[in-house]
Amino acid sequence: MNAAERELLDAERTRLVLAVSSMTQVAAAAAHLSHHGAEMNGDAVRVMQTGIVVTYARAYASARDSNLGVIGGRLGRPGGPALAHLHAELLARRGEGRAPVDPAVYPAIERLATVQRERLQARLDEVERELGIERMRPA
Repeated sequence: MNAAERELLDAERTRLVLAVSSMTQVAAAAAHLSHHGAEMNGDAVRVMQTGIVVTYARAYASARDSNLGVIGGRLGRPGGPALAHLHAELLARRGEGRAPVDPAVYPAIERLATVQRERLQARLDEVERELGIERMRPA
């Protein structure tokens, strides 16, 4: 592998590490709201909803101040029409500044983030193998 190819893979690895972390956070926030949102202060719920939308979308939508790039192409699109629709809805909410989410959708958001995390993690594992990076995995 030449230096330019390694640089591209290093950049992709960085994007994927951040995206996997984002999907983990989104799934956890959606699960928490699903189970405890009704007991929470409304302002705290709105902040978490905004966090879900922004955190989910940052892996797929470019930011003016980011030089990391985005997860795109086939890897950026979840399979199945229901997940694809929710993916598009979350991206649209970020772009339009409409963050609040219907509480009935929390389980679907958790599922979407989990599916995306698994897909992104699989690609991250491939990239790290190509780069010769070995990470310890839990048994």
